[in-house]
Amino acid sequence: MRTCRGIALVVVLALLSLLAVVLAEVAFAAQMLASTSRTRIAAEQDRLAALAAAEWGRAILCPRKAGATAEIDDRPRHFVIADRVVSFRLEDESAKLNPSHLAAMVRSGNPVATRLAVVDACSEMAGLPPGLDSASLLPPMHWEERNQHILPPTSLEAYLQTRGSPALSTGLWTSPDSPAAKRPTLGGLLTGDVTGPFNVNTASEDGLRLLGRAFDQETLVATLLRQRRVHPFESLDDLRRRVSQMQDAPPAMASLMGFESLAASAVIAVRQDERVRYYRTLFRRQNEHVRLAFMVPLGRSQVVE
Repeated sequence: MRTCRGIALVVVLALLSLLAVVLAEVAFAAQMLASTSRTRIAAEQDRLAALAAAEWGRAILCPRKAGATAEIDDRPRHFVIADRVVSFRLEDESAKLNPSHLAAMVRSGNPVATRLAVVDACSEMAGLPPGLDSASLLPPMHWEERNQHILPPTSLEAYLQTRGSPALSTGLWTSPDSPAAKRPTLGGLLTGDVTGPFNVNTASEDGLRLLGRAFDQETLVATLLRQRRVHPFESLDDLRRRVSQMQDAPPAMASLMGFESLAASAVIAVRQDERVRYYRTLFRRQNEHVRLAFMVPLGRSQVVE
């Protein structure tokens, strides 16, 4: 009798172990299926966001060729594609503060427009933590290219984002579905991209050094200052040629002081099955053409809804 009970107990334990293994396999399979589903949905959202940026954004901006000074229509736009709602809203990047604007303010000598006053005003408007200095508002730029259409953002808001700034709690960008009366966000006030033109020959040394510190290119700027004293730059091509001959000069450094013009930026939201995914895009204008400079996904904590 005891032997039978022992055998029965062993069988029961074996069955329970087998059941536990089966349940674990089922749970793992369900997790993998859910992960695959999320990946598929995210990939589809990526595709729709890229479509919105490449097609609709440029289509809205291109008619402005004849009157480039016209205001950008920043009303939210909504489209439904295959039961997915795609929303986006354009922002005028040229109206935002950037390193060349800040350098011009410092160069003007206006005490109201000093770097510190700009920092304080932006901190108050965007809800930034107190105590940020100008170095925090003018981060180094990174020129590493990931592929043909997606570039790492060089803007201030992305810089703070990657360093876990407390400003993240305020949201860096405004959702395209958010009411227009929302409090200004950091991304709506500042950009780290230069609109140009920035005249290297006439800019003050303090202004250029400010840019050198901002973009972690103090040695390069010092070389530019020495060269312009001896022989001013004759043209943008001359500037690019001489910069390219400098040791360790980043290829895109010349465009920092060139004539590339920002057209607009956009925050895009793609909604599917109660999931929403946000993207940040930037458009540049070259001659009469508008192109997508970069597009990057955003976290929920980075967007004010």
